[in-house]
Amino acid sequence: MGRTLVMSDIHGMADELFLLLDGIQYKHTEDRLIVLGDYIDRGPNSKDILDYFIKLKKIAGEKLVLLRGNHEDLCIKAYHGTSGDKRDALSL
Repeated sequence: MGRTLVMSDIHGMADELFLLLDGIQYKHTEDRLIVLGDYIDRGPNSKDILDYFIKLKKIAGEKLVLLRGNHEDLCIKAYHGTSGDKRDALSL
């Protein structure tokens, strides 16, 4: 059985995420990765983060746990037009 790794607040920083995962020698077949949210917004590569986690979820299955943070919640609300605040329209 592998390690349980927990992270949060990636905020669209894809290059840093990939360097971190490489540096800790993350193995999706062995390690369980739990992401506590806020993986989008602020940084320049939110789309790359989402693309990576979508692909990873398909191969890692239940070893990848993605929880929704307030930044993901704001994005979903902005997409559906239910936020009531134009500042919530996050760019992906």
